[in-house]
Amino acid sequence: MSDDSKYPSQLAERFQIRMPDGLRDRIREAAEKNNRSMNAEIIHRLEDGLVLAEQNMTLKNELLNCREKITRLETSLNSSNSATIEPPDAAQLEAMVESAAKAAAKEAAKEVAELLRGRLEGLDIKVQRGIDGRIKNRDTELKRRKGE
Repeated sequence: MSDDSKYPSQLAERFQIRMPDGLRDRIREAAEKNNRSMNAEIIHRLEDGLVLAEQNMTLKNELLNCREKITRLETSLNSSNSATIEPPDAAQLEAMVESAAKAAAKEAAKEVAELLRGRLEGLDIKVQRGIDGRIKNRDTELKRRKGE
């Protein structure tokens, strides 16, 4: 059977894992609640986890950058014998973090859109194969009838 005649799921890479006791049941229950197969639920959870981890890393980096900027400003002010400046208060820090979170969410939305675009392309291929198969079956049936 050539790759052209296989469904995308038959071409997909396979990976077996060992699960702790009870995890398979929890995945099955979550899949049922979300009207997904267990495979789809696992993939959904993995993709969400990766996006969230990337967002978290972006936020952590942005927070570190903010702290470094504050430290540099404080050092600069202290070295020039200027009046000391108070570090940003909680509201200012919250605004900085919120700004970083919005930027990370925007980037994550782009990544999710790309993932969905890829899945839709895969579905288009599967639908086209189904249509091609039906046309082939119809043509075969017509030829058979003509031959009778």
